Amino acid sequence: MSKRADLPRQSALECLESQEPCLGAVFCSYTFDPLFFEAQVLRAVLKLQCDPDEQTLDFLREGRAALQKVPVACFVDATARTPGQRLPYDLRLVRARVFHPKLVLQVFANHVSLLLGSGNLTRGGYGDNTELWFPRKLRFDDPDAVAAIDELLQFLIGVESLGGAPSSQLALIRAAIAARLPADRKPLAGRTFKVLHSMHAPLLPAFLELIPRDAEIVRLGVLAPFFERDDQDAANTAEVQSLVHHILLARRSDRAVIELGFGWQGGPMGPPVTVPEIDAGLGQLWVHRVPGDPPTIEYFTPVRYTGKTLRYRDQKAKERTWAREQVEEALAARQVYPATPLVAQGPTRIVAALAAQRELRTWLLPTQRFDEERLVRRQLHAKLLAITTERRGVTATYVLVGSPNASGRALLHPPPAGNVELAVALVFEGAWELPDLAPELVACPPDQLQLIEPSFPAAGVDLGRWIADAVHDPRARELRVTWAESPAPRPLAYRLSYLDQLLSQGAEQPQGEVLFSHFDLRPTSCELTLEVAGDCFSVPIRITDLSALPVDPIEVHYGLAELIALLGRRIGRDRLRHVAAQAGPRGTRTVLETIFGEKFTPTDIFRAWRNIAAELCEEHLSLAAFRHILLGPIGIGCVWQRMREAAGGDLGRETVWFYGAELIKTLREVQISADPDAPAKRAELQRFITELSADLESLVPDIRGRPWIEPILRFFQPVTHTSRSDDSA
Repeated sequence: MSKRADLPRQSALECLESQEPCLGAVFCSYTFDPLFFEAQVLRAVLKLQCDPDEQTLDFLREGRAALQKVPVACFVDATARTPGQRLPYDLRLVRARVFHPKLVLQVFANHVSLLLGSGNLTRGGYGDNTELWFPRKLRFDDPDAVAAIDELLQFLIGVESLGGAPSSQLALIRAAIAARLPADRKPLAGRTFKVLHSMHAPLLPAFLELIPRDAEIVRLGVLAPFFERDDQDAANTAEVQSLVHHILLARRSDRAVIELGFGWQGGPMGPPVTVPEIDAGLGQLWVHRVPGDPPTIEYFTPVRYTGKTLRYRDQKAKERTWAREQVEEALAARQVYPATPLVAQGPTRIVAALAAQRELRTWLLPTQRFDEERLVRRQLHAKLLAITTERRGVTATYVLVGSPNASGRALLHPPPAGNVELAVALVFEGAWELPDLAPELVACPPDQLQLIEPSFPAAGVDLGRWIADAVHDPRARELRVTWAESPAPRPLAYRLSYLDQLLSQGAEQPQGEVLFSHFDLRPTSCELTLEVAGDCFSVPIRITDLSALPVDPIEVHYGLAELIALLGRRIGRDRLRHVAAQAGPRGTRTVLETIFGEKFTPTDIFRAWRNIAAELCEEHLSLAAFRHILLGPIGIGCVWQRMREAAGGDLGRETVWFYGAELIKTLREVQISADPDAPAKRAELQRFITELSADLESLVPDIRGRPWIEPILRFFQPVTHTSRSDDSA
């Protein structure tokens, strides 16, 4: 149990910043803006240096290269996203249920960074709105944190099952976490917080189970943008008090006070032309703009105005006094004036019914406020449920922070009708009211509150579900599109394209699987466009092996000389790409001749091998980055493939064998850094060496008539495990 309410006030982007290298990240969201996600969120997580607006193409190439080293998986609701994905993170769309969690998990060497709250992956959710986040560093050596990590991993198993085929990126992230968790984990009592989700059962009953059966509820506080209804398709509940009643019936609650918080559609707009006298506004909410740099806004409700003092309730509903002389001075300076009408979105019937049955306190969060003399609007989107209890003379407050609104669909309905929600439950010593947990709230007399029912736009038809999957194999340069089994209700003409490339079109929805060859994923888009009846729908492209994806499609066409120049550090990746793209093969040959002369030498080969070995030994190298060095489009595996293709042509078979034997010798000497990923890295390296050794079997030089070769074979035999008898052909 915590002694104080520790709910940090940082913005989401501030919480994502870290000086440590990230080993992988998972994101969950309802609404999703890929352009914002890439330019702001991924830029922070991956530490990208290029400007996404001024250096767009360089930014996208840098992002693609970073994603090959840091796996990223995103799970979002299929109906609440915008098109525009450019970078090849693993984006999965959830259609089976309303997918509403807001989660960021970043994996680091010694901990997992958790960010769980109310904000979607949009500009509003990560900056413009008023959100509530629970950031926490979950250390691998902290039993309390490890228990939370296990809960989150279980949640992600369910999330992955809703997102279609298994996620290769999520698998890498889970492997990185699993390698760092202690093996002897035991059940833990007395935890400071607990992760709850509604993947398999409603969330609210699980939260109420944390409250002792003999505890009495003395206060129930709810802060949320939506009460009872989440969206246009939410269940129509006739008994609108169902959620509050469910909580109050769970425990004895005869004395319970109800607190409801709403987003105030008004705020400190400024004084009217004529400011009325205080006497005319007793019992109403007023604004006091206190001069300063910047000025501050205080709210108060005048109660009694005498010849010497003003008695008032401050914005926390505490009674105070103010000297009349000072009040008159503030009025003359137009620093005190009535607040705008107390209008908020909310359920009128719920508030009226609760006010008739219980002591009801209402609070408003100003959505319009001054930010450095500029009027800004910050929509309320925070979600908070607080239950204060008394038990055996001890007072405690149970707090639920996360994604669920105050609705049956979010908290009470079982799957599949209920949303997928995610929250964290905390317990604080003492009694905590809503304004203690959300200090910006302003006390609002219930009789002055003007509630309006929120309106929700009708959900459109998601014709993106026509396509069950779109998968790109970068090694084979293929795109495989699987059309959904259930046809459209009526024949509809369609067009399927990738950027300016028309892939398919017809008079009705296709069936089955279609393969497109010679497909290269360009840096500017990672999605297909499906056009149906004049409407366009984006379809994310899933990558089979991100380590094999070139940063630019032109890298697929690099020959052996270009790769040796790159790995030998004789030319930079950007410089070679620019030459190949601008000057073509002739210009590339000119540059390579400048580097190598007539051709590359064994020294260039050995330099490349040593550089590769040094990269594999680097500290804090993720498993994904390790695989990319081995198997990437400009990795050592690709270089070896080009050598095999040159055997018997530009390179003699004996020469290729010799280079391969030297490569195996170099790789066997690699000292992988001692980190939790080391066993997986060694397994990847051994797998590569085994395949390379098998290739060398067909290239072993014939020693007949060439006795000078035999000592070389004996020298390399211990590392290559290859041998040929004198009778070998």
